[in-house]
Amino acid sequence: MIKGIPTDYGIQILNSELKEQVQNYILIGKENPKDLILENLIAKENILFNEIEEFIFHRNVIEVCYFDENGILTYEINLSNIDTDKYMYAILLIDSNNKIVASLPTPQVVLMEGVGGLITIKLPIQGEVNEVVFVNSDYISREEFEVLKESLKPPKVDIPALVEEITPLIQNKKDINSRIMNKLDSMINAVRFLLLCYDNIQRDNSKIGEYKLFYRNSLPPFFKPLGSLLSIYKYPKAYIYFKNTNLDLQENCPMGYFKLPKPCIYSKGVNNSSSVGKSNQSGLPNITGGMYIISETWNVSGYTSGAFSKLGGYGGDGTPNATDWSNSSGVDFNASRSSNIYGRAKNVEVEHNCLLEGIYVGKSLD
Repeated sequence: MIKGIPTDYGIQILNSELKEQVQNYILIGKENPKDLILENLIAKENILFNEIEEFIFHRNVIEVCYFDENGILTYEINLSNIDTDKYMYAILLIDSNNKIVASLPTPQVVLMEGVGGLITIKLPIQGEVNEVVFVNSDYISREEFEVLKESLKPPKVDIPALVEEITPLIQNKKDINSRIMNKLDSMINAVRFLLLCYDNIQRDNSKIGEYKLFYRNSLPPFFKPLGSLLSIYKYPKAYIYFKNTNLDLQENCPMGYFKLPKPCIYSKGVNNSSSVGKSNQSGLPNITGGMYIISETWNVSGYTSGAFSKLGGYGGDGTPNATDWSNSSGVDFNASRSSNIYGRAKNVEVEHNCLLEGIYVGKSLD
C-alpha cells in the first residue's frame, strides 16, 4: 500500500464530481537507481506533466477506484505484467487532460513480468464508505464489483487458535529461509573461490616463459635453470607455450621432453617468435690489412691497407733506375684465419656481472 498527498489541482478534482476523470496512471524512472535531479523533481509540491514527460516509461488505466471501509479514496493498479529495464521512481495519477493529480514516490526497483503485483494507493480524500468511483477491470463490471463487496463479510476468527496453528508454519518458513540463505551463501562463496582460482591460473599462465636474473644462491620455486631438459608430462603448460619457438633448440631432444635455451650466455631481444630460443655463437669484428709492392723500391712504390700503415723510410737515391717487379711481394693480414670468432660480429663483449638465471615454467604436475 502507498499513501500519497495530491497536488493542489488534484485536491480540487478529487473533491468534486470530476474525480471519475482520474482513470490513468504513469510510471516514471531511469536506467540507473540514483538520479538526484529526478528525485528532486518528484518531491515538488505541484509537479507539471511537461516536467516529467521525458521520464515516462509506462502508461495504463487504473484497475479500480473506490472509498474503502474507512471512507478513504483508494486506487488499485496492477503492475504484474510490466517488463522493463528501467528503475521505477514514482507512480503519477493523471486525469483525461494529462494533468497530474498525485505524485507517489516509490522505492527504486526494476519491474519484471510476473514479479510485480497489485498496488493499492490511498489518498486523504474522504467519501462515502465502500462507494465505487469506477472499475476498469476486464473481468468484472461496476455492478458485479458492488455485489462482490456486499458478499464479502468478515469471518469470525478464533485468534488464539489461529496463532497456535500458524506459529509452527512461520517457524518452519523461517527455518527454510535460513537454509536457503545458507545455501546461497555457500554457492556465492564457491563462485568467488572459482573466480579467484581462475584469476590465479590466468596470472600463472601469463608468467610462463618469464626470464629473470637473481642475485641469490638458488632459484625461486617454479623457476628452472636454462639448459634444463623438462618432461612434457610434468610441465604441459610450459610445453604448450614453448613448442612453437625456434625448432633448432629441440633437435636431438628425447621423446616426451623439451629443452630450455642454452645457459650462461647473453640474451638478446627479437621481434620474431620463430627466433625465440635460438642460440647464436659469439663473435668479434674482423681485423684485416695488407702491405703491397714490397721490393727494393718499397719506400717509393709500396703501400698498405687496413690495419697496417706505411712508415717513412730512406729516399730512393742509389736504387736501380729499373726495378725487377718479378721479385716484388706483399703481406695480407686477416684475423679470422686464426679464429672464426673474428668477423662473426660487429661488436665485442662488455664488462658484466654474473647473476643466477632461470625461466618460469609453473608448478610440476607430479
